[in-house]
Amino acid sequence: MIKTKGIRQVAIMVEDLEKSVDFYRRAFDLEPYERQDLREFGLINAIIPVGPTILELLQPVDPNSAGARFLKRQGPGLYMLIFEIEDSAGGVKYLKEQGIPIVWQTESPEYGNIHLHPRAVHGVLIGLGEPRGANPWPPAGANWTPRRQRGNVRQIRQVALITEDQDTVVGQYHRLFGITPARYANLAFGLRAAYAPLGKSGTVLEFLQPIDPGSAGARFLKERGEGMYLLIMQVRDLDAAVRRAQEAGARVTQVVDSGHQRNAWLHPLSTGGVFMQLTQVTTPGTEWPPTGA
Repeated sequence: MIKTKGIRQVAIMVEDLEKSVDFYRRAFDLEPYERQDLREFGLINAIIPVGPTILELLQPVDPNSAGARFLKRQGPGLYMLIFEIEDSAGGVKYLKEQGIPIVWQTESPEYGNIHLHPRAVHGVLIGLGEPRGANPWPPAGANWTPRRQRGNVRQIRQVALITEDQDTVVGQYHRLFGITPARYANLAFGLRAAYAPLGKSGTVLEFLQPIDPGSAGARFLKERGEGMYLLIMQVRDLDAAVRRAQEAGARVTQVVDSGHQRNAWLHPLSTGGVFMQLTQVTTPGTEWPPTGA
């Protein structure tokens, strides 16, 4: 299997890059480090370092591109999940042995890069990247680490996938990527969650399955199918984060104190199509409560 070290990058498809950059600046105090012209994919982007993780905003510039088709089919929102891995060359060999279609692959002395077809991995466009040189994450550009945000948002901590059959998806992701949940829980939102810590990165992949057919998650699954559902960013001060997001026009649907952490959820219609959770860990010595760490 592939050794997955953590979530390094999350890409969001947007309709207007400049408006989206302005929203993330006003709502979260996040500034782009670099703009890239990705004409080979029919896209332009903005790279936003968030602690050790990367938030990427993508806008189609070619109406025939996969990104443009995604926007037409799904609307703006979470688009791609990129893991840092070890041994991308070995990963390619293993994925082919497992019958997983690879839609993009590049190799260089600095970086090995693999993209997997979302139909093969339950609706998620997955990227796998192996840094090989001094740059800890070449897709972010050169010399990006000094530009990491040091404001209220600490990092991307967790990404939640939603699925019809949690056991099947957990089994596949374990077999392919070595990802194993450390904890399961039934949530108050009509969902069953499985939390999988990823290596030493501090990032977590969450697998969700609706257990209440009337839940928002069940409606999402029925309307959009399996895939990425929720982006969770850790903040230092939740109250300040909520105030800033609201001032930027984000709709906060709920704020909950759950003991070791405080959470706020932002409605996707107010954030450019991304269902977001902002989380502050409130218990000293607790690393990330969802995993029990």
